[in-house]
Amino acid sequence: MKTKVVIAALILMIGVAQAKAGGHGPSLTISHQDGSSVFLVNYLGSQTGETKMTIKDNLGRVLIKKSLNGVKGFLLPVNLGGVDEGVYTLEVDNGKDKQIKTLNYSIQTPATYTHVAHLGDKRYLLSVAHAGTENVSIRILDNTGTQVFEQEQLIEGGFAKVYDLKNLAGAPSFEVTDLSGRSITIQ
Repeated sequence: MKTKVVIAALILMIGVAQAKAGGHGPSLTISHQDGSSVFLVNYLGSQTGETKMTIKDNLGRVLIKKSLNGVKGFLLPVNLGGVDEGVYTLEVDNGKDKQIKTLNYSIQTPATYTHVAHLGDKRYLLSVAHAGTENVSIRILDNTGTQVFEQEQLIEGGFAKVYDLKNLAGAPSFEVTDLSGRSITIQ
């Protein structure tokens, strides 16, 4: 037990000494929303100077090269809209430190999940979930296929609404269509 405490104390002292001596090292983060071709590159270096950002494909070919002078950090959008889906390498080099990250680029949009629950008394709960933000079209059809309701709805992660359809004859159908054209009908 004493050995573990001594080892933990030594590790803590080494960490504090390194933090005082060198400060914080560079950091590189990449933000990306599924289905988007734009990646947001956030870099903070340890020194001000010339910083180079390079994006390469899996064969090592340079797709994007950007040089920024007199900066310690940057926040830069990178659009991969003109390239194929795949794995790309992002490298940021400030002459002293080099940071490398992998970009997994896919043009597929995340799925929209839809569920309808019959609550009784001709009331129906429609719930729609989507990773991120999506506009969907909601249509309700009667048992003959005639449209009785239509609404455009912005989904920010999830949406749920109870529809009271007591004036509707027969069982309704719910049709939810997202921007990519995917549509689901629930009867």
